[in-house]
Amino acid sequence: MWLLSDTYHNQGGSVNGSGFFHITRGVKQGDVLSSFLFNSGLEHAVKRFKDRVRGSGTDVGGSERLAKILYADDLLLYAAVASEAMFMLKVLCEKLSRCGLALNASKAKVFTNDTGYSWLHML
Repeated sequence: MWLLSDTYHNQGGSVNGSGFFHITRGVKQGDVLSSFLFNSGLEHAVKRFKDRVRGSGTDVGGSERLAKILYADDLLLYAAVASEAMFMLKVLCEKLSRCGLALNASKAKVFTNDTGYSWLHML
């Protein structure tokens, strides 16, 4: 961790000849390290999420239940009932927050066959 800290210590920049400014957090836009750090943080959060929701998800005929599928920055959650989905969503948001990440509720989609349950407003 000290290597990353030293690498980005006293970073700065300028735009089109403007005055120098200090970069106080994060990595430079387009930096190859950006996607690595994002993926590391997301993987850590998802692992903690999986540990917390063990036993939740949809039965797919194996020893474990299908609770999530992760691809790049997209995540699908699977639940047997709406209350379980809300629990899983709450845990996911908590675990993401601890890694400095957040769920973008405006991009979130909910698909259900439970016509009697309205929980979209809770995102």
